[in-house]
Amino acid sequence: MGEFIFLSLPTFFQQIRSIVNKIISIVALVVALAALGMVFMKTSQPVKRVAYVRTAEVVDKYEGMMVARQKFQDKKVELYSNLDSLKADFQKAISDYNLSAAGLSKEARAEKEKVLQQQEYNIRQYTEIVEGKEQEEDQRLTSGVINQINSFIAEYGKENDLDLILGSVNGTVIYGSDQVDVTDEVLVYVNQKYRGE
Repeated sequence: MGEFIFLSLPTFFQQIRSIVNKIISIVALVVALAALGMVFMKTSQPVKRVAYVRTAEVVDKYEGMMVARQKFQDKKVELYSNLDSLKADFQKAISDYNLSAAGLSKEARAEKEKVLQQQEYNIRQYTEIVEGKEQEEDQRLTSGVINQINSFIAEYGKENDLDLILGSVNGTVIYGSDQVDVTDEVLVYVNQKYRGE
């Protein structure tokens, strides 16, 4: 007949405890391996590619900015030529008044002075308008160029598999090695895009 092995109760519990300890050890090993795998997965992800651009240099040497500056200068010359004409007319009116003032009656002099004051006031008002238009035009042209440059830089980043491009403006990037400075490449790229190449 078969033999029955009778274990004493303490031996039976020792064997169960041994099995439970082995199961706990296996579960702990699996958890540790899973955690190690997660760490490995995070560190094995591709390295993010970061570059920076010396923004002021790109803006300054961008052909679109040069064209915008020329347009701005042309507009400025037009605005100020009208102002210069008004100032010249005013100076002539003052000279004419000075030459004829001695021969005018008190009422006529007062009337001429009133006209000259009104003319001077009009020139000051027009000067403020011209200066305001000058600032508006400068901001409009500059923001248009900056938007265009930014869109070209974004295209450059996508085409060159960059995850992030920082703009260095007055020391925003405290340090960047030459290996991640893409200013020269970006400048060539944005100018080619501007020319439609």
